[in-house]
This record gives sequence, structure tokens and C-alpha cells, in this order.
Amino acid sequence: MTSQVCLAPACECSLDTNGLLMAACKVQHLGDIRANILHPRNVSSLVLHVVAGFTVPSNGLQMFTNLINLTLENNSISAIAPHAFKGLDNLQSLNLRHNNISLWEGNISRDLPSLEILELDGNPVWKPTNNVLELGSLKEIRGLAWSEACGAGCNLVKNLTDPKIAQYAKGHFDQYVVWHCRGFEFTVSETTRTFARYNFLPTCFDTNIKCYSSEVVKVPRHRCWDTDNKFLYVEYFIGIAVIILNFNVVVITSTTPLLRNNIAMLLVSNLAISDCVIGVYSICVTAARQSASYQVYVTFLDRLCSVLGFMWVLGQFETIQTSLLLTMERYATIVFAMRPRFKPTQRVALTAAGISWCIAICGAILPLAGIGSYVTNTYCVPIQPSQSVPSTYAYSVGVALYGILLYAITIPLYIHIFLFVSKTSHQAGVKRDGKIARRIALLVVSNMVFFITPIIICLLWLLTDIFKKDISVEGRNVLVGVFPTFCFTFNSFLNPLLYAYRNSRFKIVLKQKMRRVFQKNVVMDISLRSTSKAT
Repeated sequence: MTSQVCLAPACECSLDTNGLLMAACKVQHLGDIRANILHPRNVSSLVLHVVAGFTVPSNGLQMFTNLINLTLENNSISAIAPHAFKGLDNLQSLNLRHNNISLWEGNISRDLPSLEILELDGNPVWKPTNNVLELGSLKEIRGLAWSEACGAGCNLVKNLTDPKIAQYAKGHFDQYVVWHCRGFEFTVSETTRTFARYNFLPTCFDTNIKCYSSEVVKVPRHRCWDTDNKFLYVEYFIGIAVIILNFNVVVITSTTPLLRNNIAMLLVSNLAISDCVIGVYSICVTAARQSASYQVYVTFLDRLCSVLGFMWVLGQFETIQTSLLLTMERYATIVFAMRPRFKPTQRVALTAAGISWCIAICGAILPLAGIGSYVTNTYCVPIQPSQSVPSTYAYSVGVALYGILLYAITIPLYIHIFLFVSKTSHQAGVKRDGKIARRIALLVVSNMVFFITPIIICLLWLLTDIFKKDISVEGRNVLVGVFPTFCFTFNSFLNPLLYAYRNSRFKIVLKQKMRRVFQKNVVMDISLRSTSKAT
């Protein structure tokens, strides 16, 4: 049967596994095919190579009415004329690999109503025109190269259910994690939009990052950015006040022997140093956020957070640890008042403060070493309640538990202090020390409240739906982002006011120094006036 259809040596025929006739022909010109295949209607698969090369002409293959598979590979075809495949109503697969196709004219839907697979590997850059894409039966275009970035060959697969089809066809879409402000906005190229309008998805987007990036431009977005920054304006005022108040405590205490030799004031000034760090952090992070759009901000977030995140951890660790040191100092001073050897000295206090700073530095270095991360949020705070990144989650839990543990230790100490004072209140020294203990207790409780409150908010957000009901995404982000930042800064603002500026000795020295400054200014002003009158 095969010899009755094909004439050798130009054509060879065989039967496939399904008993359908296959023909492979190598002819000088396309017209020679008619003389070498006697019964073209019997051929189901045709592999055709024309030595001279050709442009597929109109009606050139119309006699192959039952053709299912057609291969025109390596024929230097550059153009396909209208009606080139007229009559091939049953054709399902067309192989045009390794040609030079740049033009395909005609109504393909009418000429190839059954075509499902189109293979284009090895062709130069070419964008399928609408007359190709609108072919209803077409399921896949293989090996397409429509741009330099997508030039390695890409498959277009028809997909009627993937939600990306609607997104790409629209041209613009955004993606945000539910109840999160950070996400991305995507802008789709006109070519990919055209593919999507005809329900085609490029499969190479999943593997070829260069191609995807050239066709779908991804820009980071933060839908709460402006709202957050409006609330953060208050950080400028509080941050400046924090720096001024605490800087005064450090300078006055360190330059006044009477205060420097007071262990409680020495530790309070150590606390003031950490509060200054928090004040600088709050101003810097606010200024950085408000000086740039979110798209620009994320470009230097890594470098920024390496510094600001380090400062935040350093300040928080030292605040927590100094609160414990202050509590222990009061406990030793009051409870062991009759045992002088237990009373802390200046040297012991400085050593303890130095050790606490070393611990704080180690804690701040961990995220830089890969244990934790400073870029989990736009505030450079390495606290991430989500378990999606185990190391970051572990660091967050570790910091929270460390702070809670140290504050928990202070509670029984203060209970013992106040019980002891109530029993020995008739002693003047104990009564005075008890008054100091109450002030320090207020300071420690303030630190505890402003540290634990943001942690409770994070836990409620992680474990419950309380922040997902009757509250906008922007409102939730203010509560879990802006409010904790405000808590930490406001706590650093309160610390000097709760003890240092209520200490009678400190107030006396402060007034003396202020009086000297003002008197000096007055003398200089009078001198300048006298000089101007004399001249």
C-alpha cells in the first residue's frame, strides 16, 4: 500500500502504530510533491523538505485533506501566504521549527480549524499576530521567541482557569498578603497582555527570570506608607526631647562627683545612655521613611537597618538589663543595709554596666550574623511573630522571653523590698531608701509596660483574629507598627522624668549649671553692648 502512494527516492511512506500513513519527502521544489505522492488524501503525517527553500504559497498543500501532522522543519520559510494551508481542515499539529518566519498572513481560523499544536523552535524573534492567537482550537505554541529576553524559546499554553490570565490581560494588578501592607504592583507588557487576551500563558515565566522581568515589571508597594508616616511626625518631637533630657542626665551625672558616686544615679545615667540611643534611632528611622518613597526606601533598607536595627536592639537590651541592675541595687541597699559588704560599690556598678553592654552588643550582632533579621519590617526591628522564617522567629521569641524573664525577676525583689520597708519604716535611713525604691520601681514598671505591651499586641495579632474585625488594614498597621515604635520612644522620654529629674540632688546641680550658663550669657550680652556704645 505504501509503495502505491509514495514514489522513491523522493518520498518514503510507512505506517505508524495506529496504522495511519506517514510520508517523508525531500524534493527540489514544492510543486514536485504532487508527482511523488500519488494519493495525498491517504496521508495522515507529512514531513516535507524543499531543497530550494520556499514561501508557503496559497493552496500549496490543499490536496492533503486528511493530513493530521505536518512538518516543514528546516525549509528557510520566511513568510506564509494567505490560504497557504487551505484545505487542511483536519491538521492538528504543524511543525515550523528552524525556519525564518517573520510573516503569516490570512485567516488561519478558517484554513486550519483543527490545529492544536504549533512548533516554532529555532525561528528568529517573532510575535504571533492576532490571526494566529485567535485560532480557537490552538492549545499550545512551542518554542516561541518574541523578544531578546525571551529568545531561548518559550511555550504558550492555553489556560482558561488560571487567575493570572485575567491579571495579565488587565495589564496592571497588585498582590498583597492578606492583612499586610507590603506587597507589589505589576505592570504587564503589551505582548503578554495580547497573549492573555487569547487565554495564553507563557510557561517560561516560571523558569526564565530575565524573560519574566522584561514582560512583567514588579514594583514594591506599601499601601499604608503615607498613613504611617503621618502618625510618625510625633516621633520628631519626642525623639528630640528624649535626646536632650537623657543627654543632660549623662553629662550632669558624669561631671558631678556627688552624683557620680551615687550608685542609683550612676545606673540611671547608664539607662539614659540607652535611652539616647533609642531617641537617635526614632528620629533616624522616621526621617529615613519620610525622606523617600517606599520604592526608594527598600533599595537602601538593608544598609539602613544594619545600623538602625543594631541601635534599637542595643537600646532595648540595655534598658531591660539596667532596670534589673537598678532593682538589685535597691534590694541590696535596703534589705542588706546592716551588711555593708553586700552594698554595691561604684566599681561593682560600672563592672555590671559594662557586662550588660557586652551582652547587648552580642544580642545586636546576632541578626547581622544571620540569626534573626533587621529587614522583616520597615522599622528595622528584628521582631517577627510569623513562623515562616524559623531563625527570625526564634530570635524574636528569644528577645521577648529574655525581656520578660528579667522583668519577672524584679517583681519578687520589689515585693520583698516593700514588705521589708513596711516592717522597718521607723528607721529614717530605711524610709529614705524606700522612697528611692518606689521611684525606681515606677521607672522599672514603666519600662516593663512599654516593652510588654507591644509584645502582647504582636501575640494577639498572631494568635487571634482580634485585629481582623472591624478595622482597616491601615488601622491594623498603625496598631502593630507605629504604636510599638511610639511606645519605645515614649518610654525613653519618661525614664529621666520618673527618677533623675525628681532627684533633689540632681535638680540642685541642674539649676546651678543652668544659672551659670544664663549668667554667662547675660555677662557676654552686657559686654557686647558696652563695646558697641564705646565705639
